Amino acid sequence: MLPIPQSLANNPYYNKSTLQSMKVDSVQNLWIGTAKDGLIVWNRATDSCENFHSDSGDKAVSSEMVRAIGFHNGDAWIGTRHGVYVVSGDRYRVRNFVVSRDDPSSISSNSILSFMKDNAGSVWIGTFSGGASILHPGNNNFSFISDRTSPLPGLSYRVTSSIVEDRHGRFWIGTEGGASIITTGSRASSGMCG
Repeated sequence: MLPIPQSLANNPYYNKSTLQSMKVDSVQNLWIGTAKDGLIVWNRATDSCENFHSDSGDKAVSSEMVRAIGFHNGDAWIGTRHGVYVVSGDRYRVRNFVVSRDDPSSISSNSILSFMKDNAGSVWIGTFSGGASILHPGNNNFSFISDRTSPLPGLSYRVTSSIVEDRHGRFWIGTEGGASIITTGSRASSGMCG
């Protein structure tokens, strides 16, 4: 086992928090989401850390719980209980996607659990209570898939913890009620209880 890098070992937020998610970006920086202490970014080249949490002023992420991290078009997508923060490479907030009751094309839930970029360039976002939100390339409008309502197909359950695309272009969506398989052309689904 290798030792933890010195700047992480000395970081008070890293040492006291439960780690929720970790991802490595294209330049090998490690992004760490914590349960109570926001986001930590470890710069491999300089062995330094940067913390983003509610007390960090103008920093990018103003949520203490970071559950999901993804990368899309050079930006980091940070999933929190307060929506999605899209963070540019210079670490300043680019955009915050949150539910808007007046806008049916907004994200379906503020509580984010997972991200997945599909082969067409859309970003799929798994949420705690809103199923899967989908942001298609070229616009800022979300579509979403929620639980089944007859006669419409849908997910096994609205809590969506994982999403993967297989080589046939089908989306396997893991929920608390089992897996659902979605095909994009018809938005058809089939459920599999696990």
